[in-house]
Amino acid sequence: MPHVKFVLPTATPRPVAIANGREIPAWYDIEAFVEAGIPRSRIVVGGFSQGGAVSYFTGFQTKQPIGGVMVLSSFIPREKEFQFAPETAGVPLLICHGDADSRARYEWALKSKQRLADAGAKDITFYTYPNMDHTSSPQEMKDVRAWLGRVLPAISQKQEL
Repeated sequence: MPHVKFVLPTATPRPVAIANGREIPAWYDIEAFVEAGIPRSRIVVGGFSQGGAVSYFTGFQTKQPIGGVMVLSSFIPREKEFQFAPETAGVPLLICHGDADSRARYEWALKSKQRLADAGAKDITFYTYPNMDHTSSPQEMKDVRAWLGRVLPAISQKQEL
């Protein structure tokens, strides 16, 4: 996916707006991307396990929708504190989870999906991977790639971001 820039938790330190421009290890700074000209509709946050939990909160509590949220082997923790912003109802969500996950139980992922659907999320894709524990699989990565291709389609140089 040459048209996609991946910014990962292992990124090197860089200036972060919320830290007054100080260089700190950061895996995302949505406002800096927007200021650099990247439309919110082209920004996807995602993560595995705890990173997925952060992605739920980042993607669905803001009043400014982004292009998508991707969570792998994760769930919404502290559910009572989670406040779904109605403005994010159209944000695409990908949930990938193994039904044999021994750390982030499969039932918790189902509950998170239902919580978001009940709150008004309209575009939820949920994949179950039989006998998969708290890990990943080649099929999961294929599903992630296909979903990213849908929510972040390639754009021609003639098109605007």
